[in-house]
Amino acid sequence: MERGERDGFSVFEVDGRLNLTSTDEFREVIARALGEGRSRFLIDLQQAESVDSTGLGALVWAATNARRHGGELLIANPNESVLLLLELTSTTKLLPLHRPA
Repeated sequence: MERGERDGFSVFEVDGRLNLTSTDEFREVIARALGEGRSRFLIDLQQAESVDSTGLGALVWAATNARRHGGELLIANPNESVLLLLELTSTTKLLPLHRPA
């Protein structure tokens, strides 16, 4: 899941589905990174097939905890259905999209 660093962000790649069966692992990875003192996250969804409401909740949880630690969380490369979910739920305010320069 972790793909290294980019522009001061720890990059995590979601592969497959972010749903009820995979969110525990996602939360553990983010919690571990926060415990190591990292709080700037870029979540790359290019390989994500889908994100359900549980996955969306895990992303919001990660963003909230990153902010509590003085950091931020950005979303990169969401597919059309994930982008629609973010827009329909108005979570792009909490989960801003990474727009490369």
